[in-house]
Amino acid sequence: MQYKSIQDVPEDQVERAISFIAAALRLVHSKTAARIAQYIADECLLHGQSNLPHKEFERRTGTCRRTVSRALQNLLNMKIIERIEHTEEKRSVYRCCWERADEYRAWGKEFDRKWAEARKEQRLKDFRAPTYPVPEAGHGQG
Repeated sequence: MQYKSIQDVPEDQVERAISFIAAALRLVHSKTAARIAQYIADECLLHGQSNLPHKEFERRTGTCRRTVSRALQNLLNMKIIERIEHTEEKRSVYRCCWERADEYRAWGKEFDRKWAEARKEQRLKDFRAPTYPVPEAGHGQG
C-alpha cells in the first residue's frame, strides 16, 4: 500500500518497523548500515520497497561509495534486507525482511521473562540473557 507520509502508516506497522531497526542495530555493527536499514525501512513503509539509488545513501550518510556498498552487503548477508530486482537504470530495489522484527520481539519477550524469573528468585547476579537469534550468514542476492 502507498502512503504519503509516515503519519499515514498504521501504528502496528510503525511499531514493527521500530523493532526491525532495533534488530538491525543488534545484528550489524556499523552506523552506516544501521542508517541505511532505517532509510530502506522508511521507504518500505511508504511504498512497499526502496528504490533509493546508492548515491542517495552516500549523500544521506555522508560516506563514500565503498562504505555504502560494504554496508549494503552486510545488510544483505545478515538477511536484514533483500534485493528484489534491478531497474532498467541498473538501480537495485530493496525490501525489508520484516521477519527480523518478529525475531527481535520474540527475543525481547524471552529476555523479559528470564529477567522477571531471576528477579523473583533474587538471583540477578546469575542472570544470563538469552542468545540473540542470528540468521545464517549467506551471500546477498544479486
